[in-house]
Amino acid sequence: MSRESFYEIDQCARWIVNNKFNNVALQVEKSFFKDVTWLKNSLQDACKPERVKLFVIISDSCSVDHISPLHLGLEAVDSIIRFGRTCLAPFESSLPTLPVLFIFGNHVELDKSEFVTQTIRSKMKDDDGGSLILYDTNYSSLVQKIKQQLGTCEVGKLIRYSHDWHFSDHMTSSIQDEINGQCGYLGHFKYQKQPEEYGKIFYIGSTRNLNLRLVGPIFIDPSTQSVIENSKSRELTKRVSLIEKLRHKKSVSIGFIFTNSFPSLDEYLDKIQEIKLKKHKIFKILLFHSTDACKLGNFSHLDAFVLINSCNCTSLLDSLELHIPILTYPEYLILCGIKTSYGGVAWNQEPLMEEGNNSDEDELVSGPDNQLIENQSMEKPSWYGLEVNPAFQPGFFITEGQRGTASNYSHEPR
Repeated sequence: MSRESFYEIDQCARWIVNNKFNNVALQVEKSFFKDVTWLKNSLQDACKPERVKLFVIISDSCSVDHISPLHLGLEAVDSIIRFGRTCLAPFESSLPTLPVLFIFGNHVELDKSEFVTQTIRSKMKDDDGGSLILYDTNYSSLVQKIKQQLGTCEVGKLIRYSHDWHFSDHMTSSIQDEINGQCGYLGHFKYQKQPEEYGKIFYIGSTRNLNLRLVGPIFIDPSTQSVIENSKSRELTKRVSLIEKLRHKKSVSIGFIFTNSFPSLDEYLDKIQEIKLKKHKIFKILLFHSTDACKLGNFSHLDAFVLINSCNCTSLLDSLELHIPILTYPEYLILCGIKTSYGGVAWNQEPLMEEGNNSDEDELVSGPDNQLIENQSMEKPSWYGLEVNPAFQPGFFITEGQRGTASNYSHEPR
């Protein structure tokens, strides 16, 4: 399939011209970086004779990024075309938004389609109460094709949370309007029954953490042609081990990361203040635009991060690898001894003995010119290196070294 068809150049040009947009941000994920020059030139040619300015934004945000276009100026961009996978998380109404056209990638490889279809057929049963298919949005075209071959399966519809969201013409039947709705238990999907009422739930894509909210999902990854099932206990054990590492510490410094898409900050901050334990020291971190291991590596004195955003796709948890735990908000509730249900298990049926809150809080806040500003209260030690205990270490004499520059040493190997 050609790149024109994959990126749906004609659909994008038609949307730009019909809506008379003049300055369009092309928001692409990193895997599409190799095509950005061709993509920009092709769209400009397709929009002629209209003169349109196109701005390319490379974003690894799991949802549409309304923050990065603001770097160009408050009114420099009048619309966004989002290419690739997205979790379709809604934004808070208080944030300024732009019209968005979602292009997931109209690409279906025959071998991947056959693999997914055969796998689903082999796992289905006639009397199992029905099957539900969920998927990463970049497999939307693939799912539409296999839906025609698997008529008995229900396919979750993608939810449109905003009037300003637009989709390709061929996606019309796959979209459910829930304007100003909230991201649901299983993310951006609309389905007819409760998840536990389905005999089988198939997920096409690479989101692994979702199995903690489902019963016995079957994950099918078309890119690697792999199938994973019955992994709930293994995933839950891995997540609980991160919580246990923190539970036994005498004091814990926790950084709460609020990133795209932003949830109701005030609501979460009030909850955190209410439930945090005495030994918890809280740092609030706002990460505009995106979150990656390099940014999080700046906070060397934290014992853990808690990731809070308005989506349920867990793509950041799947992609980040750090030396300290990264918890979800439900996992933090478990750490604080709050009664909650997680991974099909009822946690903390009896409350912890430790009660009360810490009034001392430090904040890491966003500034007008910086994505992150570290508060002075989070000071780094003034000394790094070898510490010598004179009571147990023998004394030694300091001798003078050689003089001169290294280039004039005659005994140095060449």
